[in-house]
Amino acid sequence: MLVAICIGMYSPPVRAQLPPRLERCLPYPTLADEIRDMTTTGAEETVKVKATVDDVRIERTTHLPHDVQRQLRISILETEFTGEPDNWLGELEEVGIRGFLRDRGYIKATSRAKAELLGGDPTHKHFRVTIQLEAGPQYRLEKIRFEGDKAFSEEELRPLIRLREGQIFDVSKVREGLDAIYRNYSSKGFVDATSEPITEIDEARGTISLTIKVDEQQQYRVGRFEILGLDQELESQLKSILKPGEFYNSKLVYGFFTEHKAVLPNDVWPESMRINRDARTGLLSGVFDFRTCQQFQTQY
Repeated sequence: MLVAICIGMYSPPVRAQLPPRLERCLPYPTLADEIRDMTTTGAEETVKVKATVDDVRIERTTHLPHDVQRQLRISILETEFTGEPDNWLGELEEVGIRGFLRDRGYIKATSRAKAELLGGDPTHKHFRVTIQLEAGPQYRLEKIRFEGDKAFSEEELRPLIRLREGQIFDVSKVREGLDAIYRNYSSKGFVDATSEPITEIDEARGTISLTIKVDEQQQYRVGRFEILGLDQELESQLKSILKPGEFYNSKLVYGFFTEHKAVLPNDVWPESMRINRDARTGLLSGVFDFRTCQQFQTQY
């Protein structure tokens, strides 16, 4: 059974203190800063061991065509790993193997992988990976329906999932569709909207029916936002997106950050901003702080 995939809106940290990137600009370190710096320094001094998989052997490949086996081998051989197998073998099993197969309709696939050292040196080791694999049956999409959708009709939401009836059930396309549904809702102020996929399998027909349960939650409008650290032109552009009283549009906000990524601080994204929700008034307010250390220290 496909595990339910939930898409929630980003939840920017609501903090009275400075953003972490500006805390580092203070003229004196806090105890937390000193501990973080000590931890970071130790991590940086650790030599990272590169791990390369040179050979992949697949065993017990029930129902899995040779072409899919070949694609799986290539996918693993082209993946870069770091450290000893204990660091990456679990992720390889869940994402690199079972995730690979779920995207090809084998949603009940099970696998167990083990790594054998072939050679190398302390900084670069080479491995052979052997996979015990039970692919199980391959499923196709029967139908998709929606529940709980009010702001958008099913006719508006259905094209966002690029999976047609009768096609091989591709989990990645479902996930991408849920992301697209969230973007639609968040563009109309439903910043906490979630979409949950519920699957129903027909073993006799080898099909999956998919129900998308939408929880729209509260719709928010723009309240009062303070903008720090931008020049006049960029500040005016952002203010044109954050017009008080209009529905908060996450899609436009992300678009602003993406369009001006080259001139904004490297670690600044909407998630790093302090945004407060007022459920009583239905308003979002907060601070968009783009200040650099130099700007902050000048004002401090």
